[in-house]
Amino acid sequence: MTCLHTYLGMHTLFIVGVCLWPAFLFLSCHRDTPNFQNKVFLLQLRLGGHVATYLPYLAFNKLHTHVHPAQPAHTPAYIHPTHPANKHTHTYLGVNSTMPVANLLAGKTAIITGGTTGIGRAITLAFIAQGCSVAVNHLDLEKDRPHVESLVAEAEALLQQQQQQQSNVTASAVGRLVLQTGDIREPSTAARLVALCVASFGTGRLDVCVSNAGICTFAEFLDLDHALYDSTVRTNLDGAFYVVQAAARQMARGQTPPGGSIIGMSSISALVGGGGQTHYTPTKAGVTSLMQSTAVALGRYSIRCNALLPGTIRTQLNEEDLRDDAKRQYMERRIPLGRTGDPKDLGGPAVFLACEELSGYVTGAQLLVDGGLFVNLQ
Repeated sequence: MTCLHTYLGMHTLFIVGVCLWPAFLFLSCHRDTPNFQNKVFLLQLRLGGHVATYLPYLAFNKLHTHVHPAQPAHTPAYIHPTHPANKHTHTYLGVNSTMPVANLLAGKTAIITGGTTGIGRAITLAFIAQGCSVAVNHLDLEKDRPHVESLVAEAEALLQQQQQQQSNVTASAVGRLVLQTGDIREPSTAARLVALCVASFGTGRLDVCVSNAGICTFAEFLDLDHALYDSTVRTNLDGAFYVVQAAARQMARGQTPPGGSIIGMSSISALVGGGGQTHYTPTKAGVTSLMQSTAVALGRYSIRCNALLPGTIRTQLNEEDLRDDAKRQYMERRIPLGRTGDPKDLGGPAVFLACEELSGYVTGAQLLVDGGLFVNLQ
């Protein structure tokens, strides 16, 4: 029996060795490439996180430790996302993050509506940090000029940072930014935004669409002005429909091969009621439903459609409401993670849904980003 166990053990090791030999050779040849750590991480994700996926890395790379000034000498360059060193990191994916994943969206292009402030701005910067070139639409309001200027400055800083960190960086690994002004309530604005993206970055493609622009003005139902209702519905729902349709037309009929990722910015308010949001919550429920239906309609074109549902995120839409310390503290007590959200908290989830390698089989889904608020509303 002992001999049989020994034989079976050696036989198993032989099979594992043969199966891992291609990965063994690949990793040894590409150990020193800028995107090496990212390839190891994606390999581990694809193979289910089993320890066997680390064997080629450990055998040939010997942890391949790069010591940076901010790192102690014993810290490995590759740290798994669940490693304690990554705990409580709240920066957007790819920038000032302990997570070594980079270039998840290298060479991709995206359009984002409402991308100069709040959540849209955070997603724009997260995409650029991951190598995605972004065309952003905004209203060109006088009060938003400082936000536009600072966004351009931050995007330029990211570009310089990427070039400094990767001496042999290619043009496709560097995200760029272009801006367009226009009212998303007009269908022509969406069509122009798609055309700008396709023409600006040299790929002739649109890979990602983030329908983010929206407004929210609290009002009592019995006193709600019809003009406010009309403006909210036209911006949040009509605008979302127009940009999603324009993006889908390009992704399905305007490029070869077809395909892409569409992300609709819904809200936790799509799932719960709000006395001062009777004109707002139906629009966000509508965005969620739009993503579900377009997932069905566009799956044949390899277009994935998903909704992000933020919880209480500190943006210009609710900054006045959260200035009330009592209300803010009440909200924080109801959130299991103990804090209200930051716009950067949406960057990682958006990158996840945009990245084919990470979410290629995810469509028609709703991803709550709320610190656990929804499950604690009881």
